[in-house]
Amino acid sequence: MSREASPRDTRGSELPTLLANARAELATCHDRLLARWSSLVQAEVCLSPLRTGPTHHEVLGGWAELAGRVKEDHQLCSKVLGQLHWACRVDSGDIGTPTLVTETLHTAITHAASLASCLEAAAHTLHTAGADPGGLVETAAMCRRFLGAAQHDLDRVIADVAQAASLVPPPPQRWHLRAVI
Repeated sequence: MSREASPRDTRGSELPTLLANARAELATCHDRLLARWSSLVQAEVCLSPLRTGPTHHEVLGGWAELAGRVKEDHQLCSKVLGQLHWACRVDSGDIGTPTLVTETLHTAITHAASLASCLEAAAHTLHTAGADPGGLVETAAMCRRFLGAAQHDLDRVIADVAQAASLVPPPPQRWHLRAVI
């Protein structure tokens, strides 16, 4: 005779995997955001009036590439947001019973949505940057603010997901009783 797993037990075994996947994607987001900061600093250096180097056309090409990469980062963040929504659904089940894990994930979702908005705004700002070098300097300053806000939100999402993962109870032990003949 074996004990049947309850729906909550089944969800409990899937949730750690979902959260581990989200944490891995968030680590990738973190690495990418650091790379965007580096690219932005390099672009700002190229805009310096004291610097001789890349032509204005090359600088614009760098902006376009940076805009494309930030847009890819936004897509990855949106994927993580979807994973967090799914993890909430898995944790609360069909009847929608909230738990502390669900509440923590809702906080992570709020921060992830803000992160996605910051990245979307940064990508849009970079994409619509004018050809005027003065406009690019202003764009760099705006992008710096958006990336700073994105970094803050990303740190909060990472902390929220780690907290949610720590709150997930371990799956229950499965007991099997056998008849001895």
